[in-house]
Amino acid sequence: SGVWGADIAEDAPPHLVCPISLALFEEPVIASDGHSYEKRCIEAHIRTQSNKGHLVRSPMTQVKLSSHTLYHNQLAKSQVAEYSRQRKRPRPQVSATDLVMGAL
Repeated sequence: SGVWGADIAEDAPPHLVCPISLALFEEPVIASDGHSYEKRCIEAHIRTQSNKGHLVRSPMTQVKLSSHTLYHNQLAKSQVAEYSRQRKRPRPQVSATDLVMGAL
């Protein structure tokens, strides 16, 4: 499990992984820097920086975020769902006989 209880996404495509938690997206959002983050992670980042009185900077570019508005990334969410479905499919069982006989 990842930082927020999500799957650590070691083999996942990078565009389906939060750059803060390194976990598969559950609720991906797009920040004003154009990058996608897990909603809870970027909200915590914004809150922490604001509470310290700092300018809130992009975790990816270090440039000041022009807005704290977050937009749902429905495309990433549907891609994660498809990726998760594919990962859970059982792999076809291959017998040693099939391999030896060249059935594959």
